[in-house]
Amino acid sequence: MKLVLAFLLAVTTLSQQVTCTTLRLSYKAIFNFGDGLSDTGNLVILSPTALYIGNPPYGETYFNRPTGRASNGRLVVDFIAQSIPLPLAPPYLAKGQDFSKGANFAVTRATALDLKFYLDNNIIPTGLALLNTSLSVQLGWFANLMPSLCNTTDECNLYFSNSLFLLGSIGFSDYTTMLTAGKTVDYVNSKVPDIVCSITSAATSLLDQGVQHMVVPGVVPLGCIPRILTVYGSPNASDYDSIGCLQRYNNISQYHNKMVRDAVKQLQIEFPKAVISYADYYEPITKFLATPRIYGFTVNRSPLVACCGGGGPYNYNLSAVCGQSGVTACPDPTTVNWDGVSFTEKAYSIIASGWRNGFRSLVHDFIPRTWLSSTAFIYLTRLSITRPRISSIGHDFRSLVHGFHSSDMAFIHLTKSFLPQSMSTSTMAVMDIIVLIEHHFFHFNFCLTSAYLNFFSLAEVTFAVSNHILLKSIFVLIACGMHALQ
Repeated sequence: MKLVLAFLLAVTTLSQQVTCTTLRLSYKAIFNFGDGLSDTGNLVILSPTALYIGNPPYGETYFNRPTGRASNGRLVVDFIAQSIPLPLAPPYLAKGQDFSKGANFAVTRATALDLKFYLDNNIIPTGLALLNTSLSVQLGWFANLMPSLCNTTDECNLYFSNSLFLLGSIGFSDYTTMLTAGKTVDYVNSKVPDIVCSITSAATSLLDQGVQHMVVPGVVPLGCIPRILTVYGSPNASDYDSIGCLQRYNNISQYHNKMVRDAVKQLQIEFPKAVISYADYYEPITKFLATPRIYGFTVNRSPLVACCGGGGPYNYNLSAVCGQSGVTACPDPTTVNWDGVSFTEKAYSIIASGWRNGFRSLVHDFIPRTWLSSTAFIYLTRLSITRPRISSIGHDFRSLVHGFHSSDMAFIHLTKSFLPQSMSTSTMAVMDIIVLIEHHFFHFNFCLTSAYLNFFSLAEVTFAVSNHILLKSIFVLIACGMHALQ
């Protein structure tokens, strides 16, 4: 008991002296590649009449005017830039911009595969002109910009080591282009490896040039998009999941995201000095749709319904899309989806918050860099989306873990793999509960996770404690004390 009291005294002292840091690195610039999820204006510059995102009510929430963003306000890339803090990354095609602090190469409707692939295979979407803005084209734009950013190899290495690179999301437009051209779901699935290969090649190219910090996001759940639900809706109820999304189309996204996660793990092995992370759009969006009230979204109608559109079950109408004359938006855009394809600023804000919690330590603030290849992708796929806190820490363990995904248990096993093998079963059960509480109910905090690993591996005790996690730290130390007294 004396040992436990000593532990409690130590953590109380530390809580007064140490606080969790925000970003470990003060990034000098942010560079983004991708499609409409992160385009900040390139499409409206390149082809002003291609879509209607240059018209009101786009941009109404934050900018009070259309900016070329396919949303009512800011995107994930904007929130990340502001949190660093950096200026919003200007679109590369804009004239007279200062790109020294970053640039955005993303273009709405951009594909991972080159235009040549679509032309050679006669994949021509009905009613849409194909654009030459693929991922390789965006990399070419970056290469053209590089001489204005740095000159020598050493200078570029230093510049890139202090820059953050976001490679995506991209791939969504590949899938919708194929589907719009009449290709089957099976055909689309067969092209997922080619699309992920293109993303991996782009990542490799950037890493070869000295990029040190890269985030590779997955794609959104295709089957939950109002446009997909409207165009490919089924009379068979069994084709929909419990949320109301088309499962066959979500399977495409899941397959894509699994391949991207595997690619990120392999890239981390090949480039051990870099920090390469997978980031998730799929899971947070499905959670918003499943439990919209928890996240503050509108609940007076289906969460699958778009805010801005021309009517229909999902407020998406091919003949009256958002931005066209006479098409209006909901008065308070607290829906998940904005225009039937893209998402609202509120949704992007919550997603960005989860990504930032991962960026705060990038794991290697406290954990040796060699662990990154096996841990970073797991951490960033489990975004810190707030869930209701349990009323009692003594809640039955089985009910606590009931319904959790396999990745939750993978996280537990990963964390416990660094604990002493001699720890008793009862103490390990306590640690399971602590890890799950931290993982699911307390804005996932890498600083405390590192405290677990450092303490139980008998490494240097480096606790990062702030007032709001003091209680959790006490539980960890009690568990430690139990082990020491056995």
